Amino acid sequence: MFAYLSRIEANIAELRATTRADIAELRTATQADIAELRAASQADIAELRATSRADIADLSTTTRADIAELRAATQADIAELRAATQADIADLRATTRADIADLSTTTRADIAELRGELHEGIAGLAKNVDIAALGRLVEQQRDDILSLKDDMSVLTAIVSRLDNSHTRLLTEIRATHAQVSRLTDRLGRFDDRVRRLEEERHL
Repeated sequence: MFAYLSRIEANIAELRATTRADIAELRTATQADIAELRAASQADIAELRATSRADIADLSTTTRADIAELRAATQADIAELRAATQADIADLRATTRADIADLSTTTRADIAELRGELHEGIAGLAKNVDIAALGRLVEQQRDDILSLKDDMSVLTAIVSRLDNSHTRLLTEIRATHAQVSRLTDRLGRFDDRVRRLEEERHL
């Protein structure tokens, strides 16, 4: 009976020793796995941070370059539009002044010719009076003067339309400046978000 109990105690002691050895081995293996997992996680986090920073820096550089290119292109287009508009206005003014001067000269010549013809008609009125011819001449001169008036109205309308187009061009330029300002604000907000993300990652 005592021998049987001694054998049972020996088996229990052996089982305890084996269990403790297994637990120690399992602890050692678990600690090694945990250390390896931590090292791998830290390496992955460091690689992810480096990649994210590189991507963020690349995106910021690209965005700033695009905005700078857009500003340069916009300013160049605005300068070109202003130069073209000013040249067109100067050309139209010169052409209008030349046309007005030509019309004024033609009108004065026609009036002088009409006065000469009237004087000649009045001088020869006692000899040969043709009222119908005189009436036709007056109507012809009146039609010429009305035609000149219509031409002046057309030229005035052209100048007014060009001034209105210049006003619309200025409005478009202001809208372009507002768009560029909004892009700059968006870039500032994007930089703030990137900075906050980096601070959160460091924490």
